[in-house]
Amino acid sequence: GFKMTRVVKHARRLVLGSTTLGLAAMVYHDYSKHQEKLHPPKLLPTPVAFLPSRTENVAELMHSAAADAEYDVAVIGGGVIGCGVALDAASRGLKVCLFESEDFGAGATSHSAKLLQGSFAFFKAALWPWDKAKIDMVKEALQERATLMTNSPHLTHALPIVVPLYSWLELPWNYVCLKLYAGLTWWSNAALEPAKYLSSVEALELLPALDKSRLKGALLYTEAQHHDARMGLYLALTAAHWGACMLNHMKVLGVVQDEKGQVQGITVKDQLEPKAP
Repeated sequence: GFKMTRVVKHARRLVLGSTTLGLAAMVYHDYSKHQEKLHPPKLLPTPVAFLPSRTENVAELMHSAAADAEYDVAVIGGGVIGCGVALDAASRGLKVCLFESEDFGAGATSHSAKLLQGSFAFFKAALWPWDKAKIDMVKEALQERATLMTNSPHLTHALPIVVPLYSWLELPWNYVCLKLYAGLTWWSNAALEPAKYLSSVEALELLPALDKSRLKGALLYTEAQHHDARMGLYLALTAAHWGACMLNHMKVLGVVQDEKGQVQGITVKDQLEPKAP
């Protein structure tokens, strides 16, 4: 009888709990339906089947201007950052136009060192005297490197770097700093070779032009190199795929503002059509 009483009590609790849960689910379902009617979810944009040509983009811009239609976002500059902003906004359902006075990626994007690094020299200088802000900056840069290597392996490759040592006193400090530097992102550096010490003979095999009369050895570590201009082009194409109006050789002449200083529009000039207004 005692055991049966406990079973009955537990059964009652289970029934009451199930009933309460069911009522709560019904109330939540009705509330969700009510909220959807008041605030219908915004549909994500549908990618276009065929990318428009530049001529079609210019025609779209002219039509929007004639119809006094508004764009949600206007991006000035078609480098890797500008194209990334356009892609991010377009993929969120915003109406986007981008203007680049030259070709996509023609500026700083295609003139960088193309290194994906946290900068070992910068990291070493931040260790002594200690500068946590700089250490965090290096760590963030290395995390971004890992993200790029994962997302775009076809645009990224490992780049070995040799640091020659001409004094035995340089070896301990530089070796410790290098191990700490590599340890900042040990969890994401599986694709990179670990840092190691090279004897003077091994260093000269790699770099015969080193001063062998003073060379004590070298440190070898691996950074990454990235095709940034190609990344910028891929971002531009993907942004266009999501409906952004991407226009190269379109120079921005000025910004139109109202009396309160609010931006009302942008004045542009088609560089490929000198006679265009």
